[in-house]
Amino acid sequence: MSQRPRVALVGSGAFALPSFQALQVVAEVALVVTQPPRNSGRGLHEEPTPVGAWARGNGLPLLETADLNSAAALVQLRSARPACLLVIAFGQKLSPEVLEGYGAFNLHGSMLPAWRGAAPIQRAIMAGETRLGVSVISLAARMDAGEVYARADLSVGDDEVSSEAHDRLALLGAPLMVKTLHQWQGGTLAGDAQVESRSTHAAKLRREDAWVDFNASAALVRARINGLSPWPGVDAVVAGESFRILRAASGPGVAPDGTAPGTLLDEQNVACASGVVCLREVQPRGGRRMSLRDFIHGRRLSPGVRIESAPQR
Repeated sequence: MSQRPRVALVGSGAFALPSFQALQVVAEVALVVTQPPRNSGRGLHEEPTPVGAWARGNGLPLLETADLNSAAALVQLRSARPACLLVIAFGQKLSPEVLEGYGAFNLHGSMLPAWRGAAPIQRAIMAGETRLGVSVISLAARMDAGEVYARADLSVGDDEVSSEAHDRLALLGAPLMVKTLHQWQGGTLAGDAQVESRSTHAAKLRREDAWVDFNASAALVRARINGLSPWPGVDAVVAGESFRILRAASGPGVAPDGTAPGTLLDEQNVACASGVVCLREVQPRGGRRMSLRDFIHGRRLSPGVRIESAPQR
């Protein structure tokens, strides 16, 4: 039986955890590298990254650094003597100096070359994609542009939000990372170049993205709401009250002729420019998540009121 490869696990977000847990079983973890703890919550307590918390809980050697490209961090990485770097959701671009001398692979949350960038899962759902995927790639000078060694995909549920798809895709990627590591160790790893003409960009989400246009088709309204959930969500107003829309599904049929987009048709369905969208989950300002039905009943709203949402000026 071949010796377990000595690796460095480089990541920050929860997307990395299923893969790192699987890799810990088949490899010797020389070092875990992650971003430093950040202040969070009302008390501004320092919180480690999900990867940092996992490494501490498993007693693994840990380097928390704001810049793995710095001379000091590079010394610590080299001294750990990994043969391979496995990078997932790290949040830093790695220089050629960091990568030199290592096998280096990354798990990305899309079917590359589609949706390169910071928010691939959210942007794909927002665009109405019916299938999502993950890709294992080499690390290249340009973001997410390396050779592709493995891919896998899955279908998107009608009312599935980005956080749920994120968790399913994280699990989908774990066996791909293990397989890639084994192929690299055995000298059988082969990849394919990405087709540049098919690449699309997944820009980072901003708070200003929290809106939806009911003048679009019901399919695109549903997709945008679910892609933006849980953050930043979709801000909306009805009868003067602000709330957030957090989940949508396909609605039944079509609205009556002449119905303005954004009109509440019943306890959960809203007219769009074409078709009807079902708003499954909302959250009043300062309140808990609830169904639109409960929200409507609690405020004694009737069909015919308009729900409005627009970009913040």
